[in-house]
Amino acid sequence: MSYRNPSTDMLLTPIELELDLIRRTKVFHYGSISLITDPCRSAHLKAMEVAKEA
Repeated sequence: MSYRNPSTDMLLTPIELELDLIRRTKVFHYGSISLITDPCRSAHLKAMEVAKEA
């Protein structure tokens, strides 16, 4: 069971990202709900940046 405010999916931070894994992937998929609040938004924006540069 999961709940909001704050739930674990909302607490992901950029420093926790496995950037090498993101660089090696062929597809990076994310949900727009993750872009609503920080720190999750910052983590997803960083992941998108890394995926785009790869």
